[in-house]
This record gives sequence, structure tokens and C-alpha cells, in this order.
Amino acid sequence: MEKLDFRGTRTIRLLRCLVEAHDWFFEHAEPEIRSYGLGVREFDCLVNLGVAQPLRMCDLAQRTLSTKSHVTQVVKALESRGLMHRERSRENEREVYVTLTDEGQQLFERVYPVHYQFLQKLFDGKLSPEEQRELTELLCKLRG
Repeated sequence: MEKLDFRGTRTIRLLRCLVEAHDWFFEHAEPEIRSYGLGVREFDCLVNLGVAQPLRMCDLAQRTLSTKSHVTQVVKALESRGLMHRERSRENEREVYVTLTDEGQQLFERVYPVHYQFLQKLFDGKLSPEEQRELTELLCKLRG
């Protein structure tokens, strides 16, 4: 029986490019995020709350593409640093809402514009605006 060589197939090449693009992005973005005094997951929570708050913990987990238990760990860490606050819902004691503290809001307002400019420069250095739009559409289509 002939051995199949999948290394050059379109499907494997697509997968490899996706993984390599992911790695390239985090190779550049993670040091930038760490320069703000945050880890990647912490930054993700901060940004999601900075854009829309309060959020239920389960909604924050969904928006950050993390598990509920992992988001709980991240929020607890940020709460201990005085950046976030959790509070039980008055209507449903099983629901917990999280908001940024004043200090967390100030951090968001300071780092988010800087990070946005960093991302814009990073992507503009590799792709034209049209290519960015096309890639966004294709990735959203692939995601479903």
C-alpha cells in the first residue's frame, strides 16, 4: 500500500498557515501586553469589561473564549490587584457580575488606545486594508 504524503496538501497547508499566523501574532502581541503589566488573559478580560460592563461571569467567559473556571481565576487575580469587582446578582444568586474598579477603568483607558495603535501598525505592516477586510471575512466564514 502506498504511503500518503499530506504535507503538501491544501488542507494541511491551510492549517499550518493558521497556526503559524497565530504564533506570529502572539510572538508580537504578548510582549506588548506584558508591558502593560498584564497577562494575555488578563488583558482580554480588561478589554471586554472596558467595552461593555457589567458582565455576568458566564458572558465574560464566552467573550474571552475561556472556560468559566479559568475566567474566575483571572478575575480573582485582577480583583486582588484592585482592578475588578465581583458582585452577586440581587435577582439570581447564582449569577455573578463583574465590573472594572476606578483603577481598572483608568488602566483600560490608558492601555486600550495604545494597544489599538499597536495592532493597527502590526497588521498594516503585513496587509493592505482590503486584504485585512478580506481576511476578516474569510476567517469569520471559516468560524461559522
